[in-house]
Amino acid sequence: NICIASDLETELLDEIYTYLYLVARKSGAHIDPLHKHLLRRRTVVVTENPKLHLVRHYRTIYVKPLPDYLLNHQVWQDHGSRLQVTHKRYDKRRASLGFLRSYSLLIRHESDFIIAHKSNLLPRHVSFYRFQKFIRPFRSILDEDVSHRYHFGQSRLTRLNWAVRIIRVVQVVFPFTFNNYRFPVSHKDENWQIAEYIQKYAAPLVFVFGTLSLILSSM
Repeated sequence: NICIASDLETELLDEIYTYLYLVARKSGAHIDPLHKHLLRRRTVVVTENPKLHLVRHYRTIYVKPLPDYLLNHQVWQDHGSRLQVTHKRYDKRRASLGFLRSYSLLIRHESDFIIAHKSNLLPRHVSFYRFQKFIRPFRSILDEDVSHRYHFGQSRLTRLNWAVRIIRVVQVVFPFTFNNYRFPVSHKDENWQIAEYIQKYAAPLVFVFGTLSLILSSM
């Protein structure tokens, strides 16, 4: 249970669930299969952080690898009924079902399966036939059976960051809201890669610097 909690729970997104519709499309089916991400020139980047699963950032889509234990029927038989907690938003079973439903939509064709293998998203021992036989039933799971985060599909990092920042301000003004949950500054820092940072800000900075140089030289 501890392993599943750390692997799959998305506490931050579940906490702001009421407001997520303002920055993301409320549809658990809003998940492009992997081959479509490549067609749209997005790079699939592996993340072990469940809160980044299916989060887009410009030409990047973050995807959390499918843990081997979730493909084990014995695990579901032995522990499935016990993956419950008292807090309705942090139900481990619903988090597991939502995560598997997301994979049933990410990998719909053999081409998606090949991309998943190349991106190290699936255990090597799983064949396409066995995987489809296992994952297909999860496509019909309803929203009421998954955690709140999985009422939404893929979303944009820039919008999630704005949502978290605004809610953080609201929490400062009204400190007793959101069950006293301590919000971070953002969902994730957008400029964690130096290359992205330079690409985003280099041109404006060069323009400003050049303009100031011309003004100073003419004085």
